[in-house]
Amino acid sequence: MWTADSATDRSQADVYRRARPYLTTGYYAALTGGTTSSRWSQEWWDHRAYNKVTLTPHQPEGDLEPETPYAAHREWNLTVVPTGRDGWRGAPLRLTVFTALEKPAPGYPWKVNHVGSGPAS
Repeated sequence: MWTADSATDRSQADVYRRARPYLTTGYYAALTGGTTSSRWSQEWWDHRAYNKVTLTPHQPEGDLEPETPYAAHREWNLTVVPTGRDGWRGAPLRLTVFTALEKPAPGYPWKVNHVGSGPAS
């Protein structure tokens, strides 16, 4: 969801479509429903920019919701650096993201049901 690339993606909608296999149907619909898809800025086009993404586990200060066979929650430190193929670097974005995962039954793969800057509710 964060690996945007102006050389291959026309807009954020392309990024979400690429991430679709890893998202629940409901979360994908929430990400793409009713919003207009914005194109990259001219600066991104000029530098043929992409996002360089780094994830590291975040140790929560409190307890996360208990994990079940069908639901889990994770916290990540996320750093996103817009990077041009010509050496340009944009301002990095650093934040902690809270991710809710779910699966319909044991044996199925986990899928992302929510990503936010606060715990999923």
